Amino acid sequence: MKPEVRVDDGGHRIILDFPDLQGALALLRCAPTAAKRAELAAHIREAAGALGIALELQVRGRTVETFGAGEGDGLLTKLISPRAA
Repeated sequence: MKPEVRVDDGGHRIILDFPDLQGALALLRCAPTAAKRAELAAHIREAAGALGIALELQVRGRTVETFGAGEGDGLLTKLISPRAA
């Protein structure tokens, strides 16, 4: 299922609102391992910050992750990050 896409905050925040958590997780599933998915999330966060924008992922209107400068790890990053051994 495709997300609803909105631009907010004067054009500095792109919001992808997914109908379910599986859709939001699919954004990072192209990476084959948990470590690679965490690395991909870090690259997205860095790129968004460098562009001066935020990429906000929502599930039915609730934020599960925000990528951008100064943004901490959200639920999505915690779900895809490799667990400490």
